[in-house]
Amino acid sequence: MERLSTRIVNFAQYVLDLPRSIKRAVVMIVDSGLCLFSTWIAFYLRLGEAVPVNEAFGTTVILAIVLAIPTFTMLGLYRAIFRHGGWLAVQTIAFALFIYGCLFCLILVIFGVDGTPRT
Repeated sequence: MERLSTRIVNFAQYVLDLPRSIKRAVVMIVDSGLCLFSTWIAFYLRLGEAVPVNEAFGTTVILAIVLAIPTFTMLGLYRAIFRHGGWLAVQTIAFALFIYGCLFCLILVIFGVDGTPRT
């Protein structure tokens, strides 16, 4: 048991010692994966069946990622997370998600993507 805790501490220290740019890149990759996963879940919940990867799904995922990463970057989400871990980070996350959600919904409602449910 003690060896496991030592490994966890060593891994945590390794991650903390990484350059800031690498940590930000990792977080952006994780956010992109979460955009893919959340889009798939939204399609599944709306259609009631597993969605195959097709053009409509791919376009929606790309739209989600292309909107999310620049929006989060411009609103300082990644900077706030790495510098602060308290209430300021929570406020930044909430505001960034609100702006991203509004932009994503507006684009899907106004322009639409063929094959993407509007509800």
